[in-house]
Amino acid sequence: LKKVRQEELIKIIHDVIDNKSFLDPDLIDSLFNKLKHKKSPLKGEENQNLTKRELEVLQYMVDGSTDEGIAKLLFISKFTVRSHIRNIFQKFNATSKTQVVSKAIGRGIVREREVK
Repeated sequence: LKKVRQEELIKIIHDVIDNKSFLDPDLIDSLFNKLKHKKSPLKGEENQNLTKRELEVLQYMVDGSTDEGIAKLLFISKFTVRSHIRNIFQKFNATSKTQVVSKAIGRGIVREREVK
């Protein structure tokens, strides 16, 4: 905006007052280039960010296992399980197990298995 002529600045101010958007033209090219080169993940591709162990923990979460149950099944401590779960929460940008499970199933990362 430092290089803007007075008339142009007045028009921008009036547009903003009228609830119209303004984007500095110098930023537009930069923004479009970033968007153009950003790869959006395909369905199920997010699991590439999860470690093998996190995928195992996630599958047991989907199956309804408790932290202690997962620990016993994987021969690790419940504290290690909780550490994996924290990492999974972060990678899914989630705040609850329900959110994680829902997103994981919805994205095809894990499947619901039949309970016998």
